[in-house]
Amino acid sequence: MRLEYERVPVDAAHSFAAFRYATSHIHHALHVHDEVEIAYVVRAKGIVYCGSRTTPFADGDLFLMGSRVAHRFEGRTVLPHRTAVATVVQFRADLYGGGFLDLPENAALRALIDAAAVGLKAERVAAGVSRQLSGLIRSRATERHVRLLTLLSTLCDLDWVRLSSGPIDERSGARGIDRLHRLQAYVEANYRDRIDPVALASQIGLSRVAMCRYVRRVTRMSLTELVNDYRLLQAAEQLRETDRTVAGVALDSGFTSLSYFNRRFRERFGQTPTAYRAAWSG
Repeated sequence: MRLEYERVPVDAAHSFAAFRYATSHIHHALHVHDEVEIAYVVRAKGIVYCGSRTTPFADGDLFLMGSRVAHRFEGRTVLPHRTAVATVVQFRADLYGGGFLDLPENAALRALIDAAAVGLKAERVAAGVSRQLSGLIRSRATERHVRLLTLLSTLCDLDWVRLSSGPIDERSGARGIDRLHRLQAYVEANYRDRIDPVALASQIGLSRVAMCRYVRRVTRMSLTELVNDYRLLQAAEQLRETDRTVAGVALDSGFTSLSYFNRRFRERFGQTPTAYRAAWSG
């Protein structure tokens, strides 16, 4: 997989991009751009790849990607005859000048932009954020900047979670990006079963020992932690989208022990699987 540089199109009448994105099939290349990106999922489901991690997305999720954060969105479950829709804003961090973020009134905004260097996600944000984004897209002239700054102020008050343990090193080149992609693809294809370290090492072209070091270096996790994290993300999606029993979800997600699943799920999401499902359905 090749890491692509995306040039954000901004015409002479605008200083930043704000648009509604609609498509029948979400399939982006892994890419970076100089602009900070706000992406609100109006209607779509799938997986976002950010750095060395993968995270599911669904209606109402909001993403904040810092400048040159490698990411791609991959649609998984858009229903037939339904269009995936997102609202996107892209702007340079120095849009208002080099000293703007250093103003004391902008300390929270500066911290948020800095945190976005690893990608951020806020789940099921309030409808007011969606309305602010829609209003920004429709606005003209100076009102665009007023609305953008109002939106950024709102984003500072949201609860964000990190998408990645760290950025992809663009200097790693095509071979490094391809190795990371093969690691992610192997975990996705085999997470329901027992992961074979020897087979995975062969898949990404390393010895077993070198593979374990590589996984730790690029994900800041052990192989077991990486696989379990992906399993938990898949379990969380099933809890939100299906009425399967917790035991059934755990088994289908690759966990053979219900007590171990419950413990890991609570550590990852801060609540039990049952409470997590109730919070989403309520």
